[in-house]
Amino acid sequence: LTDANFIGSMGKTIGYFASANPYAWYKNFLLGFVTNHATTFAYAVELGEFTIGAVLFFAACTELSAISNAVKREALSVAIIALVFGALMNANFYFAAGWTGPGTAGLNVVMFWIQIVLLYVTVKARMKHTA
Repeated sequence: LTDANFIGSMGKTIGYFASANPYAWYKNFLLGFVTNHATTFAYAVELGEFTIGAVLFFAACTELSAISNAVKREALSVAIIALVFGALMNANFYFAAGWTGPGTAGLNVVMFWIQIVLLYVTVKARMKHTA
């Protein structure tokens, strides 16, 4: 959100990610669909990252507060959706840029599994508030 060049440079970034991508199926996806919709994709990434972070923050605050179980249940339901999309974004970034270095690959794998664990914990917490 703070990088004015993010949207405009997405096409170049996608080209770089596709240039030596070892996953042929993902390289084809990047060069075909994503390249043709680079600006839309950039806005989706920007909005998605911000929304997922905001939803998870507010869901955590709701879970920690003394609000009713019904409100907590709804907040956790939205958090579950955010965690699924967050894990999906990390998996996509791994397939797009994981080949660029072990740090990029490792960080996205770690973040993916953290989100999966949080997803499990969140589902269990939501089930607790259902009763």
